[in-house]
Amino acid sequence: MPCPKDYLSKKATIDPVVQDYGFFNSKPVNEWTFEEYITGTNPENLEEVYLLLRQFKQSLQSLRRMRSLDRNLKSYIGNLKKRDV
Repeated sequence: MPCPKDYLSKKATIDPVVQDYGFFNSKPVNEWTFEEYITGTNPENLEEVYLLLRQFKQSLQSLRRMRSLDRNLKSYIGNLKKRDV
């Protein structure tokens, strides 16, 4: 599922208690990808990539719990979480 049209190149209001708040708050919704998430981390092996992926999926779950997000955005986040990298 692609990013909902209403959120393309737009930022969402994120609750500061969301895990990895800084990432989600600083990026437009259509850039909430694992590829963007690991930019600048330089993982040295597959184990580090796996740990970052697990952290990313936990962060998406934390984000998805926000009650103020609309259904389309929650569906998009759910699909990002299911996506294989």
